[in-house]
Amino acid sequence: PWYLVNRGHRKIPEIVKSAPSGGTLRRLMVTTSQPCRLRLPASILPAARRTCSLPIPPSAKAPPTNIQGTMSLLSACLKTGFEAFVNTGSSSEYGFKDHAPAETEPLEPNSHYAITKAAATLFCRHTAQAQQVHVPTLRLYSVFGPYEEPGRLLPALIMRGLNGELPPLADPEVARDLIYVDDVVEAYLLAASTRTSEWGPVYNVGSGVQATLREVVQVARDALTIAAEPVWNAMPNRGWDAKMWVSDNRKIRSQLGWQPRRSFAEGFGLMLDWFHQGPPATYTGKAPR
Repeated sequence: PWYLVNRGHRKIPEIVKSAPSGGTLRRLMVTTSQPCRLRLPASILPAARRTCSLPIPPSAKAPPTNIQGTMSLLSACLKTGFEAFVNTGSSSEYGFKDHAPAETEPLEPNSHYAITKAAATLFCRHTAQAQQVHVPTLRLYSVFGPYEEPGRLLPALIMRGLNGELPPLADPEVARDLIYVDDVVEAYLLAASTRTSEWGPVYNVGSGVQATLREVVQVARDALTIAAEPVWNAMPNRGWDAKMWVSDNRKIRSQLGWQPRRSFAEGFGLMLDWFHQGPPATYTGKAPR
């Protein structure tokens, strides 16, 4: 059998989630951007993987990483045979929307990165339909949790907050759909092990609840008892920041039986616990002592 191990809890090194149904998968390929690792028998093909902590690659690197890399991996798997190839898409493929987009909506990517992710998704979906192989795509929203790159918002809030401070902040109305990594791991397991009548299905993976930067900072202030007042607009918004960014997760709920199990506040608490326990030396954003 195969299973994923979340490495987010230092003192509980292996939190094992077994394959939920469908028997043993003998060959599995997952292209993932999550802070988890694959623990697999030798008969299963582990994917080239990267952590969610990696910054968005520059436009010059995005095509070979996201397009050519995905095409090469899937092409290699087609030659050897596999039972599941889970492609990691991105909510950025939709571009700016004034509502929660369904998976069937036209893609309007608003950055080089988003364009390459959309291209990889389309390639995987076309290949699945042409070859009739199991290649689902998970369009991830804002995944957070242990091992997240220390320069990102939530690790920065925690590390500065442990000293009673706040990091520089942008527009308080910038919004994200934040989803805890354990819930995303479960989505990967379900997508890999569940087949439907659709070849190359795409699933939005998000909480379905939008949180503004103002709300996120308030959760951090409450959890860490931070007395410092936030200074808004101390840093500029990024080109892809928006005041509406939320998932329509009805398809993955209905077809795979998945649902988010942790609210943002609960997930933030788990992430904070991880920092309190002391991240391993390999994590460059270790909590201050």
